[in-house]
Amino acid sequence: MSRTNKTLVAIVAIALIVVVALLVYLYLPMGGSPGTSGTSITILKDGLQQTFSLSDIQTLKNITSSAGQINKAGVVKSIGNYTGVPIPILLNFFSPNMSRLNITLNVTASDNSYELYNFSTIMGNVPIYALNGNKTEQRGLIMALVYKKDGQLLNASQGPYMIGFLGRPGLTTPQISTASLWWRNVRSIRVIPAS
Repeated sequence: MSRTNKTLVAIVAIALIVVVALLVYLYLPMGGSPGTSGTSITILKDGLQQTFSLSDIQTLKNITSSAGQINKAGVVKSIGNYTGVPIPILLNFFSPNMSRLNITLNVTASDNSYELYNFSTIMGNVPIYALNGNKTEQRGLIMALVYKKDGQLLNASQGPYMIGFLGRPGLTTPQISTASLWWRNVRSIRVIPAS
């Protein structure tokens, strides 16, 4: 084989390797195991991060509670039994006292929209409504990273995770909170320390 032919074979081989690598990069899901792509959530604080898969989230202490939302028009909707991990449990991965600090959470959805939650809201001090839409009290709900409704994983329009406000376990009456507090398609939560 002549020197020119060897060079040509080497160039074709390199080009073929580059094309295969590019196709693998473009068409294989990033991270996670097969079938779980897109089901992880990341919690960030001061440059540290903890990423949880859906199976990780399901093994953490979770609660199931009857809850729902009320929209601006006063219509109660989305009543169901929601299952999720209380936010303080997720925050404890950074510090056992994290949920007692005056922090803000920046919750980002898959479309890069975000919602800021102040400390009072994180601690569940939000208005609670009756099924008829009347405000009943303002306290006592649990901010949670929800992943199930009525025993089923959240659908693509809501999940795989959403922020929800659940009642204490054992309550039979749905705990209704403002719909704008419920944030869908959550992909990350950033902890912002008090300034």
